[in-house]
Amino acid sequence: MLKRSCVRDFLSGLVGLALATLLFMSASAAKRERQRPEGTAGPAGRFAIVTYVLNPDQEGKAEILIKSLRRFGGDYGGVPVYVVLGNPQDVPCARLRQDGVELVPTDASELGRRYPLAIKAYAAAQIERLTADRFDTLAWFDPETMVVGPLTSLDLGETFDAAVKPVFKLNKVALPADAPPDAFWEPIFRETGLSVEEIPVVKSILEGRPIKAYFNCEIFSVRPRVGIFREWAARLEPFLKDQDYQRTACSDFLHQLFLHQAVLSAVIISKTQASRRAELPDSCGYPLNLHQDLPPARKAAALNGLSGVILETLWDDNPDWMNLLEIREPLRSWLEQAFSDYRISRPHFSRKIGESDHLEQ
Repeated sequence: MLKRSCVRDFLSGLVGLALATLLFMSASAAKRERQRPEGTAGPAGRFAIVTYVLNPDQEGKAEILIKSLRRFGGDYGGVPVYVVLGNPQDVPCARLRQDGVELVPTDASELGRRYPLAIKAYAAAQIERLTADRFDTLAWFDPETMVVGPLTSLDLGETFDAAVKPVFKLNKVALPADAPPDAFWEPIFRETGLSVEEIPVVKSILEGRPIKAYFNCEIFSVRPRVGIFREWAARLEPFLKDQDYQRTACSDFLHQLFLHQAVLSAVIISKTQASRRAELPDSCGYPLNLHQDLPPARKAAALNGLSGVILETLWDDNPDWMNLLEIREPLRSWLEQAFSDYRISRPHFSRKIGESDHLEQ
């Protein structure tokens, strides 16, 4: 009887241990699930996209971005999209309202909304604060971009904290690799705690010139928990308010236009280790707007096979843009329809080439 009692106690203990283990695992899974968007699996549970809209033009382009993501993003086609509304009263973006898209009114100051492209830093930081515990990858897309393939290169997994690529052009802003910091860059390095010696050298994509690390920020990704986006906004704002810096270092439009990009570049270097930074391949963040200017070795033969594509004002400036490179089906038919719809919605489409403002390179 004693032996049977011991066996029963032993078996009862095993059952209790198994039940406790199952309850613990279920609770842990439930906790993880609460940190993910409901009803998601795969990339959609750990990967999200953020963009912004300031005006009706960007609303139309953001709509193309979202539609292209859903159609051609593959496993990434269903990832959540956050759209920060820079002017929610006048441009509420009702046409973007759909499942999987969250519209978030900006919390940026008037200066942050008015200064060229500074809204990007505030929008990115706002969504990073909302989602830092939910996603492993937060990918930034300017509204003037589109998706033509799976976004695997932007997916940081457990390996990287950021995925970026060098700027395309120097634009009289990039700092040559052998030059001392100038009045524009030196305060940025100082405020982000960087010495010029520790800043890596990259090469601009069009000119192939060695420069101090300076990254394009039209398509790239970060790990939200690292806090790169929040640091970006925090470090940018004092420069926007510093009237002396604006008068001396940002007296021309190009330095104003690319101030946000320069600050982000320094923040990325200051908050990540070299081994944790991935360089995006040519296929992701491909500058279709600069296709004809790219070195021959870096020109894509076909739009198929790329993933994230930069348009900027290409659809406004060049009605024959679809003849720049090969576009195979089903992508071609989809783009023909999307471009036709875009032209109908754009009363100023007939403006002359060159009249559009340069955005970012």
